[in-house]
Amino acid sequence: MGEQMGQVISISDNQYEQTVGDGWVLVDFWAPWCG
Repeated sequence: MGEQMGQVISISDNQYEQTVGDGWVLVDFWAPWCG
């Protein structure tokens, strides 16, 4: 835990597995049409 803690990053589908890896993350999925 640590390097990216507290930072918001944007990733694409291609980067998901390598970015999330085995660490803990909070993922916020959203779309413009959601409320």
